[in-house]
Amino acid sequence: MAQTASMIATEVTGIAKDHFTVQLFGEQHFWYAESYVYTWMRKLCDKYNGGMWRFFKTSNGAMFMAPDSSEIMHLTWAINWSDERISAGAAGIVATLFALNTLINAGGNEGLIERYYALSEFAADHHESSAIFRLIN
Repeated sequence: MAQTASMIATEVTGIAKDHFTVQLFGEQHFWYAESYVYTWMRKLCDKYNGGMWRFFKTSNGAMFMAPDSSEIMHLTWAINWSDERISAGAAGIVATLFALNTLINAGGNEGLIERYYALSEFAADHHESSAIFRLIN
């Protein structure tokens, strides 16, 4: 379980995992949107080369995917001069936000926008919020 100052992220396990990406990305996008998260992680983290992922639902209704790792990850985003060492959970938040943003910019719907803002709200309350926002802004 990941915890922020006042919000909590709980791992989605068991049969609930089967419907996670549909809930996160919507029925219209779920079948390819998950790969956007992996693609963004590859763009942001030179050392990322695949692996298992965990799914989380937060107390404010947000959802995100995160690499199943206890290692600190090194993410860079040259467009805004970001170079951050963050937890896998925070890296997953960043990759999920980038994936949601990609879908929104490709003509996404109100549901995707709501999920983006909910995850941004969770990220703002996260103990690694400064690094997360340096990467995404």
